[in-house]
Amino acid sequence: GNHWRDWQDGQFALLGQRLGGRILKSWVICGAAVSCLGQQLSEMAEAAFQLQGMAEDGWLPSCFARRSRFDTPSLPLLVITILVLVLSLS
Repeated sequence: GNHWRDWQDGQFALLGQRLGGRILKSWVICGAAVSCLGQQLSEMAEAAFQLQGMAEDGWLPSCFARRSRFDTPSLPLLVITILVLVLSLS
């Protein structure tokens, strides 16, 4: 019957609708979207700092090691962003 192992994609949203109507369903969907976005942004930041570290160790050109005035690796962030956009469109 209603065992959690039988759940499929979208079940949490449907559960939210059953428990709290359309408003709770909308909140569950928005929460999932914000969570996915946060995870994607943190992975992109991690990859940018990894590229910066590789540049500091001499594995990549030194331009990847430079940081902005906010202490972020700007060029690696740009490269990772472009790579993610290209891969998401393919």
